[in-house]
Amino acid sequence: VEDVVAAYNALGEPLQIKFLFDSFVCGMSFYLYNEFQNMVLSDLGPVPTAVGNTLKRVAIFVGLYLFTAGETFPMPKVVGCAIAISGCLAYAICNSKKI
Repeated sequence: VEDVVAAYNALGEPLQIKFLFDSFVCGMSFYLYNEFQNMVLSDLGPVPTAVGNTLKRVAIFVGLYLFTAGETFPMPKVVGCAIAISGCLAYAICNSKKI
């Protein structure tokens, strides 16, 4: 804790204000995300929730590739994403048809 306080104090006043504002915005964004997630999940069943979680992870991989310098998207990641999406889609279809 002392190291965090020392680092905060070393920032200087303009950066301290920016840090506090950014921390507040980050915390509110996470809170609103959780509230929205709870509203959506209360209306969905377990299968759409699982498919949504898988697609969220794939979207994170693709977003990291597009917006992070030096990030690669090699064939194993592509195959893994394809398997994850295909498996969730197959499960959702089979579950909806009671197969």
